[in-house]
Amino acid sequence: MRVELASLALVIAVSPASVVPAILMLHTPRPLAAGWAFAVGWTLSLAAATWLFVEIAGQLPDAGGPSPPWIRPATMALGVLLILAGLVIWMHRGHSERAPVWLRTLDSVTPRRALAAAPVLAALNPKVLSACAAAGFSVGATAETGLDHWGDVAGFALIASVTAILPVLSYAIWRGRMDEPLRRLKVALERHNAAIIAVVLLLVGLMLLLQAA
Repeated sequence: MRVELASLALVIAVSPASVVPAILMLHTPRPLAAGWAFAVGWTLSLAAATWLFVEIAGQLPDAGGPSPPWIRPATMALGVLLILAGLVIWMHRGHSERAPVWLRTLDSVTPRRALAAAPVLAALNPKVLSACAAAGFSVGATAETGLDHWGDVAGFALIASVTAILPVLSYAIWRGRMDEPLRRLKVALERHNAAIIAVVLLLVGLMLLLQAA
């Protein structure tokens, strides 16, 4: 997988919309069922959103040929936007130490609602959609075959979903030992999520600028 796709996947992976709901699902009456439902729904939602933008890119002129001339300035613009977003988030990081209310209300959902919540959270999060769009256009602008495109999208979605999958997988393996670590992780993510996102956005933005330079 290209570095650009992995970098964009990392933006989603560290987003509270990916990590916090997965951890909250493990505090429901049916933790494993709700956790796996959300993890699967989240992964499929990211893959579907990314593939939608791959299809859109395929309808553009010069699709399937050499990378069009707009890819380089678009990559640079995305890098600048990520850096600016990271700086803004960093400067406002101390204004809130808790996750958004809509995330904190997810700790009592059923597995069916957990599955349904995943595409909603993906669709309502601008950072997630922007990363999926950038990844989709990047994949769709290449001369690879449809099978290669599917592989890129699947790899992107899995990397982006790793922080939603790992807490559930760890809980399934160690269960009793994971309650306290997951509780501490939840508190830490709620308290420091702005700083974490800001640093990752800055790093990914710099990587995209260096790649496009």
